[in-house]
Amino acid sequence: MKKFYFFLVALVLGVMSASAIDYYLIGGFNGWTTSDASCKFKAQGDGTYVLDYEGQLTSGFKINDGTWSNDAANFGSNGTKLALGTPYNYGVGGSTSDISLEEGVVDNPHLVLDTNNGTLTITGQQAEVKITYDIWGNLPDQAEAWSATTLTNVEGDVWVAKDVNVTAQSDFGIRELTNGSQSNWIWATGNNEISGIGTFACGIQAESDGVNFSIAPGKWTLSFNAATMELVVTSGTDAVEGIDYYLIGGFNGWTTSDASCKFKAQGDGTYVLDYEGQLTSGFKINDGTWSNDAANFGSNGTKLALGTPYNYGVGGSTSDISLEEGVVDNPHLVLDTNNGTLTITGQQAEVKITYDIWGNLPDQAEAWSATTLTNVEGDVWVAKDVNVTAQSDFGIRELTNGSQSNWIWATGNNEISGIGTFACGIQAESDGVNFSIAPGKWTLSFNAATMELVVTSGTDAVEGIEVEENVAPVYYNLQGVRVAEPTNGLYIVVRGDKVAKELVK
Repeated sequence: MKKFYFFLVALVLGVMSASAIDYYLIGGFNGWTTSDASCKFKAQGDGTYVLDYEGQLTSGFKINDGTWSNDAANFGSNGTKLALGTPYNYGVGGSTSDISLEEGVVDNPHLVLDTNNGTLTITGQQAEVKITYDIWGNLPDQAEAWSATTLTNVEGDVWVAKDVNVTAQSDFGIRELTNGSQSNWIWATGNNEISGIGTFACGIQAESDGVNFSIAPGKWTLSFNAATMELVVTSGTDAVEGIDYYLIGGFNGWTTSDASCKFKAQGDGTYVLDYEGQLTSGFKINDGTWSNDAANFGSNGTKLALGTPYNYGVGGSTSDISLEEGVVDNPHLVLDTNNGTLTITGQQAEVKITYDIWGNLPDQAEAWSATTLTNVEGDVWVAKDVNVTAQSDFGIRELTNGSQSNWIWATGNNEISGIGTFACGIQAESDGVNFSIAPGKWTLSFNAATMELVVTSGTDAVEGIEVEENVAPVYYNLQGVRVAEPTNGLYIVVRGDKVAKELVK
């Protein structure tokens, strides 16, 4: 009897405990207000609870006990959408995502929560659905607390907030609003750190891993495309005022803050430059320094065509911009920081390509300077008898009409300590490193077609070197180009590790 009595007491207490739980509907439709009296379910005494909500229920909701601290009373999505009139097996726990409705919006829904079977059944009238978006964050111009920044629909699926003034590092996400109530949270699925203009991948929180955005101080224009799930960030019109932009490249010897290359602000986020001279491939735009990544505009990986807006890349990691036309006389440049484009017009000029050695070869002085390469035939350019008195570094400059258009370096072995053939590549197109050459007198032959640097001993250096017998000879002409079948003439001949000049008859 005693045991039976205690069993009855425990059973009663269990029933009382269960019946003492209050359940609430909570979601974007009521601003995620906990313990909202208008959203409280009424216990039926049999493990079921009923709520007749007066208003619109939108996707993005859960049920809890008025708190977020009790996982056992936190009911959310099972990974599918809830259909009206069909019992829905809800998920349990704080890790569950929000419940979405197949119908989108329901007017004055009737909800039945069955804790015995773990189901939620909703009936009601489907309402007309209107989807909008806003920015939700602690952007300082909106106050320290999180609040909304309006996104305006400008066309199709594009929603824009212009000239958003951010005075301190701030966080935000994008809210999808169904009939004015949050139905989804949208965040960054890739890079979330906004420190300059660019395009940032987005995703719905319930469907993708990610994190909220973090944005640096400045005045920004934020454009969200709901179809492509991308956030495009450009400079706001007031923010760019006061920034000076300069054209810089091989055409002006990479001179920073060149007054003749300064853009003129138009007051609307666009800048104009009429450059008097020739613009060649291999240039960028910056603020007169290399220290501000947000104001460092370079290549997007393609060539710029005259008359066509070019979506430039942003940051120090971008390579130099190349022109499809090669050289432009007296170009007119329009920099549009709102849309992140550069448009160049002008007259295409005649193109002349040459090459030189650029390095700190001691006979050229301690500072880096040019060693002439002479075109001897076709694509072969030669510097004879280059006297290197100490270990030195260099690269090869491609010059378009006398201005550097490309930097050429070693893509394989870069250590020149003897004769040989060394693979080269254009810096913007290949990984590599500058050449390093040992002391000696060398002849350097660069083949622009094969992208090879052939190194032989200089004419003074090879005088008097003994010829090694019984070794198959390798012939080079005096320009350093290998010759398979030499005809009559003077050649540099390599046998093993021996080099000599020989007259072939």
